[in-house]
Amino acid sequence: MKNNISSILLVILLGLILCVTGCSSTIIGQGETAAEGHRRHLRQAQITRQQLADDIDAVLLTDQPTKLSDQRVR
Repeated sequence: MKNNISSILLVILLGLILCVTGCSSTIIGQGETAAEGHRRHLRQAQITRQQLADDIDAVLLTDQPTKLSDQRVR
């Protein structure tokens, strides 16, 4: 009985610790200047645009050369 109570208390304590600190060991933005945050946002926007363009190319089937003709189209 004493083992069960201590196990339950341990699980509750670990749960509270995870709720307060989260699962990651680092927090994004901590110790980050405004310029670094701006660069991070710009980089993320650029990556998102590139991924969107890649997805559109894949949907329109323009991401790979056609195999309908043996001659190259210029």
